[in-house]
Amino acid sequence: AYGQTGSGKTYSIFGEGGAHRGIVPRALEFLFSEVERRQRLVGSSVRASVFVSFVENYLDQLYDLGRAVQLARTSLEPDG
Repeated sequence: AYGQTGSGKTYSIFGEGGAHRGIVPRALEFLFSEVERRQRLVGSSVRASVFVSFVENYLDQLYDLGRAVQLARTSLEPDG
């Protein structure tokens, strides 16, 4: 989403929930319901993997917004 501060970008992307869901919750709901539908058609032995990335473009630089979560999770894992 691109736009001026306060123009509703975050609301459009995430929404408020329920009937006022944003683009991301609606897309993920569709994606997972489609995976379930296809598994019912061909059998539950079919596996699916879903990978999601959140990237911010700020001043022509890309930032992986999930990297902080990944680093925090890695630092909490025991050595081994």
